[in-house]
Amino acid sequence: MKPLSSSYVKPSATVFDSAINNWGRVPVGKPRAYPRADDPRVVDGMIFPNLLPRFTLKPGETVFTFGSCFAREIERHLDDFDLPTMRIALGPELVQGAPNSILNEYNAASMSQRIAWAISGRDTTAMTSLTSRVEGGSVDLLLSKGEPVGEDKILEIRGMIDKVYTALPVADCVILTLGMTEAWYDNETGVYLNRLPNLREVLAQPQRFSFVNMTPQSCHQYMAEGIQELLGRGVTKILLTVSPVPLAATFEKRDCFVANGYSKATLRVAAEMLTRDFPQVDYFPSYEMVMSGGMNAYLPDHQHARPEVVAQIMDHLVRNYIER
Repeated sequence: MKPLSSSYVKPSATVFDSAINNWGRVPVGKPRAYPRADDPRVVDGMIFPNLLPRFTLKPGETVFTFGSCFAREIERHLDDFDLPTMRIALGPELVQGAPNSILNEYNAASMSQRIAWAISGRDTTAMTSLTSRVEGGSVDLLLSKGEPVGEDKILEIRGMIDKVYTALPVADCVILTLGMTEAWYDNETGVYLNRLPNLREVLAQPQRFSFVNMTPQSCHQYMAEGIQELLGRGVTKILLTVSPVPLAATFEKRDCFVANGYSKATLRVAAEMLTRDFPQVDYFPSYEMVMSGGMNAYLPDHQHARPEVVAQIMDHLVRNYIER
């Protein structure tokens, strides 16, 4: 039988030898066997898998945490590191939630786009058409969050964000947290948005905005482009995660629970492909660990992991990746 995909690549001898070495009866309690209830990897009703880190982090290094809101959870637990994303702090009149949550980027296309802008030094304050009028002022379509303000304040905040991102291409390690596959694209400017304009503007310009739900291939392509740019600038350690925070809502005509399943599976596959492409890229299974705890791992909003769950997961990251 011929391979179904034209992109099929014959497995290497190394892969074959590894599979042969793993052949045989799988002993209970070993990493190759799925953990039972009495497995030491099961702690407090959650599974904390054995990890084989490709690199370690040294206290004092610069770590740039980038991506969805779970990136904000990660950085709060990275003591003794230089964290450029903590250098911006906006008040509640400008952004709800974490003071630096204005940095959140949720989809692979906008993340890759932001990496390219950071490396090229693009001045986003010049992109004046990417705002939307709402009650109380305007909102920035480049940002996923932010309260309505005047146009001048939007440009001021963009300048602050541009300054933060100058540290991205010179970081010792970049942690990329993938959030979702659904995105909106502005055909007029050729820019992926992090926020949709108000419905009145969309209906008035039906040809301007496009909805995109990315595939594993497109997510992989966008992130591969961004990663290649980072590696080209000397970044040597990149850690991928998939956010356990589900979609709050979907633009597709199906139940959000099902749409979220597609989104997370797509991101997980893309992350796996990237670790196979780049030896400098590793994957940390924060998503799988939260999922192993079921709904008990979440706050009553069913959106965010409980603080004690996040703390356990970050302890696992620290034990495995950080030199002491």
